[in-house]
Amino acid sequence: MVSKTKSKTPSKEVAAKPPEADDGAKLQEVIESLREHASTTATVQLVYIIIRTAWLVLIPQALGAPQFVPLAMEVLAAEIVLFLLFRAGGGFGSASQERPWVLQLYSLLSVGILGKCTTDCYVYQFAPSMWRHFRPGQPWGVPTVVALRLAPLLGIQGQAIQSALRIMELSFDAFCLLAIFRGIRTGKALVQARRQQKKALQQKKKE
Repeated sequence: MVSKTKSKTPSKEVAAKPPEADDGAKLQEVIESLREHASTTATVQLVYIIIRTAWLVLIPQALGAPQFVPLAMEVLAAEIVLFLLFRAGGGFGSASQERPWVLQLYSLLSVGILGKCTTDCYVYQFAPSMWRHFRPGQPWGVPTVVALRLAPLLGIQGQAIQSALRIMELSFDAFCLLAIFRGIRTGKALVQARRQQKKALQQKKKE
């Protein structure tokens, strides 16, 4: 018998991807995920500052109470400028429209906004005597002012309303400030990923 040998050469050649291609694809996925998270955080930060300003400035004014937190309107103005800066840096556009130095500037200024809001939150809630406009014996805080107005209308004890509003106030501040902090860390991680991607491309060109 004559043995027939089959050719081991495949009819279609499958080109294997080099490891560098897989690493580059994974890095690009990480960058896209970081960009999406950074844009979401920028929006959350703007919404938080708007709600914060309405709560700390507009509601007390409507109830005839003084402004409890100083420079709240100035913080809002700074945040709007900061949001426009993020937009101008390509934070909401495609990756090709990014301006890294603008986004880095945005991250640095966001640290200032975060520091201001965190400090205000602590002093407002736990150490109001640190502010010169604090007057012992007078109603302090939006929950207290709102409770004094709503208690007679609703027939509910003012202490219950005040406690509920204060818990809501603290929870909202804590959630949003933590989100902003994570967003700043995401921005730093995005810058590092961009540098790593740029370094890999330069090395590939040299090869």
